[in-house]
Amino acid sequence: MEGACIMGETKDIPNELLPKMAKQYNKMKILRVMSLLSTTQGGVDLKTFDFLRRMFIAAYGYQEIVTLMNMQDAGLFKVRDKKAPGYFDWNWEKIKTSFNLLPGGEEGANLLNPSDISYVHNGFAPLSVSVLEMILKEGVSPLSQQGRGVLKQLGLTDDKLKIPNSE
Repeated sequence: MEGACIMGETKDIPNELLPKMAKQYNKMKILRVMSLLSTTQGGVDLKTFDFLRRMFIAAYGYQEIVTLMNMQDAGLFKVRDKKAPGYFDWNWEKIKTSFNLLPGGEEGANLLNPSDISYVHNGFAPLSVSVLEMILKEGVSPLSQQGRGVLKQLGLTDDKLKIPNSE
């Protein structure tokens, strides 16, 4: 399911999570998938959000309400609401392509001749490493206009970055 979230194939994820929750599957793994689903989609629609939240609480107990609230506060599990303050239209497909997060495409990493960080991370390159690689390989300064454009794709605008104007 995690791979499906990263690949952008998220249509059936909520329905696949339901039987796993009912069978008391490891709640950390369920939370990870819920977080990936929300993060890669820029949030989930209200109906799916309520469904997942209700099913998680029913399966793991009311004490998990705090866990879900903490995930919401951290932005790991949220409703896709364009009217919300600070809303950012997260385009996972564009980010995945721009930062080459799936080197080798659908086939994954080259296991015989590893030359990319994705070899270590199950075929997926972490976004943080990809940003640093781009800065180091291409010589793009985060303070330059091109660097700011890259960071803007990730939702990191000037008001969130505390970059002095003199640089």
